[in-house]
Amino acid sequence: MRVSRSRMNWIRSTSLGLACVLVQMCSTETTTPTDPIEPQPTSGALELTIEETGPRPDTDGYEVSITLTTQAGPVVRSVPQGGGSLLLADIPLGVHVLRVEGLAAHCWVTGNHPRAFTVEAGKTTQVVVGISCPGPGAVLVKTVTRGRDVGTAAYTVSIQGESAQERSIGTKLGGQAT
Repeated sequence: MRVSRSRMNWIRSTSLGLACVLVQMCSTETTTPTDPIEPQPTSGALELTIEETGPRPDTDGYEVSITLTTQAGPVVRSVPQGGGSLLLADIPLGVHVLRVEGLAAHCWVTGNHPRAFTVEAGKTTQVVVGISCPGPGAVLVKTVTRGRDVGTAAYTVSIQGESAQERSIGTKLGGQAT
């Protein structure tokens, strides 16, 4: 039986390749990573500070409701009179919404409300919420301007009483007060 030279070369290369594969499969040597793989955190924390101002505080406190984008139903925590700080751990990652509820009729949340915040892996997000509880005789004036081509002119509010006061209220353009 005569085997051609090209057929012989193919048999040798195939045999050599097969031998290499068998040696690797039968080897008892294992490789282990030099550094252990640490699991990545899947949550973070929220440090919420409530700053209450004014001479007439909300005497029965209020609640903070956090709507998590990753689960149904909000997380609700009671806040005692006068505010303070709360640390909420194990908050899932993502953008969530914070709302203050149950305020006395003469109190309101200053700034953006409800307020969105982002929780990042292994980090503590800090949010400060202001609550204003003014004394007797205080007046809260809110304006809403709607429509097209809203100008930048401010409104003026005048209050007549024992001491007349006049205040300017700016319009909001793109979420920023002017």
